[in-house]
Amino acid sequence: MQTGEIVFLALILSCFAVFAVALASASGYPNDVAKIDLPEFEADTGLGVSNGGSLWIGGSLADWMNIAVGFQGGSFAGNGLDASGGTLHMRVEAFPLFYRGGAWEDLGLSFTAGTGNLDVQRDGESVAEGEGTSAIGVGAFFERLRFWQLSSGPDISYVHQFSRSLTAHQLVIGWRLAFYGGP
Repeated sequence: MQTGEIVFLALILSCFAVFAVALASASGYPNDVAKIDLPEFEADTGLGVSNGGSLWIGGSLADWMNIAVGFQGGSFAGNGLDASGGTLHMRVEAFPLFYRGGAWEDLGLSFTAGTGNLDVQRDGESVAEGEGTSAIGVGAFFERLRFWQLSSGPDISYVHQFSRSLTAHQLVIGWRLAFYGGP
């Protein structure tokens, strides 16, 4: 770099959405220190089918990397219990085979990390709560369909949400729609 040279990094605006169906489970205790880890207070949804989605907005740092902030939410039922909640998260996406060109440049991997809440209820009464849960997730997607600045394709991810009083797992299979725009 020469003296006086200005380095400019342009963020390309990106908006993403995933519409999904998921297999999910949650188990936990009321958010009361006197009831945590006592078997008589444990609530377990077992495996249930979840619906929900996620939305995030961010930018492209390079052709092969996006960063974003977003929201993911949904609900599911199992064992007579209803669970619902959501997370706010940071998201990093990489297209590790972008340099190969062709269909390879449309294959991406994602990592999310954030915080949220999850509430498990029986007949409208809360039986397990996860306020201020941590959430981490990994995924893969394939954005092969393109029209104008829209890109679309299948998406699969796994999300683990946890706190001292609650643990939840989600295997999400969905359809991704991304808008890429900018200078």
